[in-house]
Amino acid sequence: MLWEIMFEMLGELFSSLGEIIASFWKVLKSIFGLKKNATEAEKKKHREKLFYGFAAVLMVGGVLMIPPVRAFLFKGGAQRLVAAHGPPVVETPRNAFPMAQYTLPQLYKKKKVMLEDDDGMRRVVYYYWHAPAVAPGQKLPLVVILHGGDGLSHAAIYLRSGAMQAQFPAFLLIPMSPFGKIWDAPAGYTGEEGLPPDKNPAPGENFRSLRDAIDIAAQATVDSPIDPNRMYIIGCDEGAAGVYGALAHYPGIFAGGVAVAGKWSFVDVRALAKTPLLILQGAKDPVVPPSFASTLVRLITASGGKASYHEFPNVEHTCESPGFYSPAVWNWLFSQIRAPAPQAASAPAPTAAAVMP
Repeated sequence: MLWEIMFEMLGELFSSLGEIIASFWKVLKSIFGLKKNATEAEKKKHREKLFYGFAAVLMVGGVLMIPPVRAFLFKGGAQRLVAAHGPPVVETPRNAFPMAQYTLPQLYKKKKVMLEDDDGMRRVVYYYWHAPAVAPGQKLPLVVILHGGDGLSHAAIYLRSGAMQAQFPAFLLIPMSPFGKIWDAPAGYTGEEGLPPDKNPAPGENFRSLRDAIDIAAQATVDSPIDPNRMYIIGCDEGAAGVYGALAHYPGIFAGGVAVAGKWSFVDVRALAKTPLLILQGAKDPVVPPSFASTLVRLITASGGKASYHEFPNVEHTCESPGFYSPAVWNWLFSQIRAPAPQAASAPAPTAAAVMP
């Protein structure tokens, strides 16, 4: 997929260069091209073109002589402008059709938002389901759904169904982690997790999308009638790592989390113990051994946390298994309520500088 993107970008670049060269050649021919048997009117028009062309060159040269203009063009002014407003973002989803059938535009509204923080501006893409019926003064839960490595958010279809919205009306937020990024990763492992070694090292902070998801959720609480004590997060595979990262690195935001077929480090057991957690696992998963999940639950419980574990027989490392989204899962998740605390840790709501449909 990466090679296809590179070839497509190169093709567009060469096509644009060809158009520029062709246009420039036409301009030169129109300026300097003069027929041998040109009439006096054509000769006069030709001289006017030369005059205006020479005047334009002098004008451009004069503008370039202005010190502020030279400083902006040649001494880093343009780079500082890009740094202030953020570099251009190429949004490459994990799928050729973003989020596939699980976040069809007919079901979820695709949004792009510019978030502003101390590091400057950044653009984030996400999908949103606005609960259709909200009584005046009523506040509903928010469920953040983190997609897996394939870019699919299987929980989105279940939560969007009419039966689910009738039983558990909620706002649904599905952020997109673009190609080349992950949601989150632990700082390190203890060596006791029993996980297969990762082929690639975890990318740096600039290649992680969890902060964006947290900021969008914070902004959603400002824009929609959301109960801050009933904010939940669920994810599978890479999305489950995002769930672990959200509970470990942003404690106090979510009332509960569901991690499906994901891995994390035992180093963060004490942090994970601060939020109710349900871990779901396939018994035949070759990527995340069931022993890891069961041991993590035992360690969290021993640390005073509230953790539950359920293992599904004959299920491998897959996110589409219906058992992961059974009524029992939703009954557990929506029963969690965060205890209000005066000084609860939460991510500050970022400033939405611009929202683009």
